[in-house]
Amino acid sequence: MAEVRPFRALYYDTDKVGDAGRVIAPPYDVIDESQRLQLLSSHPRNIVRLILPENPADNRPWQDVAAATYSRWRDEGVFRLFPQATVYVYRQTFKLDDRGDFERLAIIALYRLQDQEDGGIYPHEKTFPQVTREQLRLLSSCRASFSQVFALFRDNDEYRALLRGKALASGQKILDFRFPASIGNQLIALKDRGLQREIASMVGEGGVFIADGHHRYETALAFRRECRSCSGDAGGELPCDFISMAFVGINDPGLLLLPVHRLLSGTELSAEDMLRSLSSEGFLEEVKTGVWEESVRETCCRVINNEEEDPIFGVVTPGRVHIYRPDIADAPADDRKGAEADSRLLDVTVLHRQIIGRTLGLPETGDVAGEGFSISYTVDLSEIMEAISAGKADIAFLQRSPSLEQAWSLAVRGQKMPHKSTYFYPKMPSGLAIYDHRFSLTRDSW
Repeated sequence: MAEVRPFRALYYDTDKVGDAGRVIAPPYDVIDESQRLQLLSSHPRNIVRLILPENPADNRPWQDVAAATYSRWRDEGVFRLFPQATVYVYRQTFKLDDRGDFERLAIIALYRLQDQEDGGIYPHEKTFPQVTREQLRLLSSCRASFSQVFALFRDNDEYRALLRGKALASGQKILDFRFPASIGNQLIALKDRGLQREIASMVGEGGVFIADGHHRYETALAFRRECRSCSGDAGGELPCDFISMAFVGINDPGLLLLPVHRLLSGTELSAEDMLRSLSSEGFLEEVKTGVWEESVRETCCRVINNEEEDPIFGVVTPGRVHIYRPDIADAPADDRKGAEADSRLLDVTVLHRQIIGRTLGLPETGDVAGEGFSISYTVDLSEIMEAISAGKADIAFLQRSPSLEQAWSLAVRGQKMPHKSTYFYPKMPSGLAIYDHRFSLTRDSW
């Protein structure tokens, strides 16, 4: 059973900074260099100066610079501290292509950390140790979390009715902005203590699934160990025992999972050689629908809407597009019907382990120090076509996303998918509701 707590969040004072949409940023792990520079220039107090600041000229760790900036901003009154511990509702409204209008509701609160092997918390993606080390230094320096872990739980009709009815109607709106321009954002504080307890009691009854923020969760666990070791206090309750999470019900109608496509660069292989290798271990079907760009879009549509059990991919090379059905080499045919519970048969696992690693003979993680080869990730077809056309990538693989139930089932069984296997849209922003360990946790939270 998850333990969910209210807390006193720090949030931007719009009387000081103006439009909150100019100081909010995406999570650090989806910000590329061009977007980082744009965010830095958008406002002198954009949260990116804390999560991805410019490297200091004096070679100090960037985390120390972020901590000094954060301390100065607090002293200058850039943030407000909500007067009492509470649970927050976070509402996002948006459109997506031709699918219509969406609304997604999250509950932002503290979650008592649990070790992953104890059950109750279910990560689903592999992480990079170096990223966790970097984030640990930031958390240790600032003693504050600037982003929420995006978590899912098994909600029910009663919860959704309570959240969309009573909670939205009775809460106090403390932030209202657009970021990016296509997404409306509202942060609402619940002031009714009974309502807070009722909603919190429904969160996490069937466990908590980490949708986004695996590195942040691992960082919080490491920071807790660090704090406990330094405090010498085996009992009691410390702020490091908790992490700030945004909880979304798995049945929320605004919960969207988009496919994350792969771009490979620095392969030192020609497109013809790669296509030849692929065809030797599977079936390639060339797609020709008008110009190349139209073929890419048509192929992507065919792939992501395909409901076959066996893996299927789109393969994009300069001037050509193919549908690719690989021979499944990782599991016997009799096991294919168990795809919902076997990570070996997910498209993303087949892509990395079999196609990239075995068929093409490349490092399946793309994380090889000192080598030119790399794998990048995107949900944007335009980005793929631009990179292939400009010669910035050698080949791209379009793929389906795993379903929510597949990802949940695997996580419960302790199986993890490759890095960047899922993309929940829209992302939870950074700088929305800061959990500062200095004063955000109170012992009389309820």
